[in-house]
Amino acid sequence: MIETAQGVENVRALAAADSVQRLYRSIDLQADLGYATTTRRLLFPFKLVLASRLADLAATVDGVNTAIDDVESLQRDTARARRLGSARSCASSARSRP
Repeated sequence: MIETAQGVENVRALAAADSVQRLYRSIDLQADLGYATTTRRLLFPFKLVLASRLADLAATVDGVNTAIDDVESLQRDTARARRLGSARSCASSARSRP
């Protein structure tokens, strides 16, 4: 799980470690870097996707969206994650209802 700026800096080495199978981007990374959930962000997820591909790992998993009542925000973040080839974490069972 990549949770800090230092983790992003070391992501290629982390991805290459023998015991690593997949990289996860944490909401803590956003807090560490000081940007909001709704801010457009591509560089850091892309670095994780690239490191995963170069290390032949499974697809990355994007961190949770904390805007619990904002379905549009979740849809935008999920679409962005899919465009990058990432899976999506879900923190609210309310989001799994039809």
